[in-house]
Amino acid sequence: APAHPSCLGGLPAQGMHSPKKRAKKPSLDSPLSGPGRLCQPHLLSIFIAFLAAVGMGGGGAAALLFKGLPAAAALPLPPSPPPLQLGCDFEVDTCVWTDPTPDGYSWTRTRGSTPTSYTGPSGDHTTGSGYYVYTEADPWTFYRLKSPPFSLQQDATLSFFYHMYEGGSANSMGTLSVEAHEDGSGWSTLWSRTGNQGNAWLGASVVLPASTTQVCFNGRTRKGTGFGWARSDMALDDVSFSQFAPPSTPPSPPPPPPPPPP
Repeated sequence: APAHPSCLGGLPAQGMHSPKKRAKKPSLDSPLSGPGRLCQPHLLSIFIAFLAAVGMGGGGAAALLFKGLPAAAALPLPPSPPPLQLGCDFEVDTCVWTDPTPDGYSWTRTRGSTPTSYTGPSGDHTTGSGYYVYTEADPWTFYRLKSPPFSLQQDATLSFFYHMYEGGSANSMGTLSVEAHEDGSGWSTLWSRTGNQGNAWLGASVVLPASTTQVCFNGRTRKGTGFGWARSDMALDDVSFSQFAPPSTPPSPPPPPPPPPP
């Protein structure tokens, strides 16, 4: 009798030359018998191939076992986080900057002059007719404008324009400062100015260490002498941010080579 088609290798079944071959009753509980099933010699060859693949290492085994199967679709990479945006010209709102108002006083967004005379700018820095934020001249008041938490890959630069004008001699202009928060060490002051700086917008830049996780502008007003007028309207405008520190001083050129010998 010919070999049963379930032997995929085409090998003759044992006893096929015996004239009195007895038909083997198929077993209902054996997955290895019956038409279309794998026979034991074929399973043995698969097992030997698997052992050879394991001997080649995990990569060889995977290549052998999955040869001929369709390649799985590559999983899409997660989207990269959006770039950090700390820049703001205050024309529409205060952007990502928030005011926790520790003393109940807030940075005020306005245009034109501030309400208090002899202090504050007459217009914004950008165009002279746009918006900026400022601290109202209330004595002994603390104002804070804070960024959201962030993470830096390297040092960064925070640039801004500020206005600290006090007319007269009341000596009431307070202190404007920039503080940075670093995990493990808390808040530290990176830049500050105290007192009258003249009736003009001035520019400043602060280097944020790579370990910085948050930054804020602090304005602390104070009461003046004499009549006690509070003329400490401090203003901010055109904040910009760059994740690259300012370039360092270029190295000096090498000295010229000595003249050739005579």
